[in-house]
Amino acid sequence: AYTLSALGIHYYYMYEYAKANQVFSKYLELRPNDFYARLSLGGFYTKLKQFDKAEEIYLSMLEKFPGNLDVKLQLADTYLNNNKPDSCLAVIDRIIASPDDRATGYVAKGIYYSRVNNTDSALHYYREAKKVYPVYCAACDNNTGRIYFVNGQPDSARKYFQEVLDHDSTYTYSHFNLGVLEDQANNPGTAIKYFFQALNTAKASEEGFISHIQHHFGKGYHRPDEKTWKEFTDKVYI
Repeated sequence: AYTLSALGIHYYYMYEYAKANQVFSKYLELRPNDFYARLSLGGFYTKLKQFDKAEEIYLSMLEKFPGNLDVKLQLADTYLNNNKPDSCLAVIDRIIASPDDRATGYVAKGIYYSRVNNTDSALHYYREAKKVYPVYCAACDNNTGRIYFVNGQPDSARKYFQEVLDHDSTYTYSHFNLGVLEDQANNPGTAIKYFFQALNTAKASEEGFISHIQHHFGKGYHRPDEKTWKEFTDKVYI
């Protein structure tokens, strides 16, 4: 079983999610009650865009572990990816209702509203998270900076990204975002330094979401119509 687990993790980090899924399925046959194996399998189904299967696994896990924060966060994310926003928000509200998890729930709600391009609500929940966060909330300020960035306010964005790095010089996403800002400002040498730091500080295979992809390339775009343009700019890339 442990050899299969190690092989599944190897495939995961090689982005071979289908193979990882097969191996972890065999692992579960040997250890059907292993919590982290089931959590990983749900993650693989999400990677493979088999969201219904992922939901089934997370829901069954919540029956056994109703208070587990990791499972609730994964379920909320799966609902969002599966175009079930109401179900996603319901899970996040359950997280917020728990005093011990409230700060994480507010961050999750900010991320939800960022992903659906409701920036005012996103900023509100990042502020609420900072009020109750037990330590400094790097994700709150980084994601706030991201909102200013996509709304064409690079100076405000830079302020928040730099504040994150002043608290934690190893925060990967703020290095990346500052690299994007420097690239936009036609400072490729400085941009490369920030991108290198993003690679250097990433603990493993890191993922983030990007919308408004037009800001990441130094080129103009033809706008066939506003509806098509909005769909293009709002699209979320992982």
